[in-house]
Amino acid sequence: MPARRSRNDCRSSSDEEEDFEEGRRSGNKSWKISPAKVSAKLSQCFDHEGFDVTLLVAHSGSGRIAGEEPPAKAPRSDGHRRQFHIWSTLLCQWSEVFEAMLTSGMRESKGVIEIADFSSDTVEASLRFMYSGKLVVKSNQIVQLVEVAAFAGKYAIHELRALTIRALAGGLSSEIGMPELKLANFTASELRSLGTTAVHL
Repeated sequence: MPARRSRNDCRSSSDEEEDFEEGRRSGNKSWKISPAKVSAKLSQCFDHEGFDVTLLVAHSGSGRIAGEEPPAKAPRSDGHRRQFHIWSTLLCQWSEVFEAMLTSGMRESKGVIEIADFSSDTVEASLRFMYSGKLVVKSNQIVQLVEVAAFAGKYAIHELRALTIRALAGGLSSEIGMPELKLANFTASELRSLGTTAVHL
């Protein structure tokens, strides 16, 4: 099996500046990164063994985002938790934290990851991003956008974290309150990007 390449192997100096696009469809707002970045993640999955990973998420949130195709199998519900299925190799390419869970002999390495501190809508939006490079949230859902930032921060999904910061900085930062700031645990640099200073905390 070929040696696994670093997540940064495909990056060049021109890649450092995100291709960033904002859109609106069916009442939802969306932001996306360059398709080349998504292609690079997918290409690094080639010829690597993987397995299905099931994410079990507390059943909160309004469900599937309208107008989007599911990233893999459609999420299911057991009445209490929603289930999302994702390819382990792709999950590891986006997130070094999930990679550690799935490859270090932790209980999650058996292919089941339980997530209790984020809504199903947020997890779904984040997983869809891994397949498409696009983040879609319902219009005016500042809390969900901040929660996606928090999810990306916790699981070290760097491209998604950067995308949420740019989305929030694009005219939405004035709507962020104290609870949202605490939830996302923004760094000083990120707060400056949002036009918010640490003294507000």
